[in-house]
Amino acid sequence: MASSITKSFCITCNKKQAFFTCSGCRQDFCEDHINEEHQSPVTQMNDFLADHNQLQKLIYKYMQEPQQHSLIQQIDKWERQSINKIQQTADDARTKILNVISDHVINIEKSLQNLSQKIEQIQNDEKFTEIYLREWRDKLDNLKKDLITPETIQIHKDDDHITFVSKLTVLIVEPKDLFERTAGNIRIDDNGQLMIHGQWSDHSAVRGKGEYSYGQYRFRFKIEELDSDKWAFFGIVSKNVPMRAVSISTPTAYGLAGQDGICLSGVYQKANTIQYQSDMEMNDIIELFIDCDHHIIRLRNERTHSSHELNIDINKCPFPWQLLLGLCCSAGDRIRILPCTYRE
Repeated sequence: MASSITKSFCITCNKKQAFFTCSGCRQDFCEDHINEEHQSPVTQMNDFLADHNQLQKLIYKYMQEPQQHSLIQQIDKWERQSINKIQQTADDARTKILNVISDHVINIEKSLQNLSQKIEQIQNDEKFTEIYLREWRDKLDNLKKDLITPETIQIHKDDDHITFVSKLTVLIVEPKDLFERTAGNIRIDDNGQLMIHGQWSDHSAVRGKGEYSYGQYRFRFKIEELDSDKWAFFGIVSKNVPMRAVSISTPTAYGLAGQDGICLSGVYQKANTIQYQSDMEMNDIIELFIDCDHHIIRLRNERTHSSHELNIDINKCPFPWQLLLGLCCSAGDRIRILPCTYRE
């Protein structure tokens, strides 16, 4: 019986029959590729020596210039990116400050001119006394303080413990309105920030100091005390209309009141088309949004999130507008105007 002979093929080309076996790797090769296999250790050694020399050079480089290490370069990259972010934040903050500071300075200049006119008039009448001088000094000091460190513009640093660098934010505290004029049984307290109803129950009204003819404004009020009848009025009125104790009958007045009442140009009604239902309670914070550009006002209760809007007929309520608030039911009812802060 004839014995079978198993043929092996070259491990490199897998085409030709292998006649040679490498004593090193124990693989079979054909005549064409055996010489290449004999040269392979030499080639591998050359490659190894080249890598060895390259590593030596890299070690020498890092010893001479440790700043070139990849870890240092990662830190340098982080530093550049962080500086760019800081510079961009600073540029944005400067732009926002410049957008509001010019108007602020103009307002300070107008206030100073008004003070100068009063001083000149009293000097001409030769009626100035120490009382006037103290009053002028207080106003001058307040104007200077408001010019240098305005309460309505603040720089806020967000010192978040998670981040290494504090985030810089511009805070605009606006509008800075105060109660200024009254009609009826009511008084203004706490430097114009608080209105307090008097000792007997009747309608009384308060107007704000500011005048609004363009732009959008948000005012926040806290109802610190309110009778069980739960009646208060929040709205606007034309500046040139004389004060009245009954806020809801004041010509040009628009606004929303307790007991589901609305006022449209001095006409008070409870049956209304906007389906307004009052939900004000003591300690509620009420937001009054005034949009002069689109001729609307909006009342929002921050506790209940209810919101109701009125369209203003500019012919019946011409600019400039002022805040108009009213109380009527009980002695000691109190409403406080709050600063409105928003982030830029």
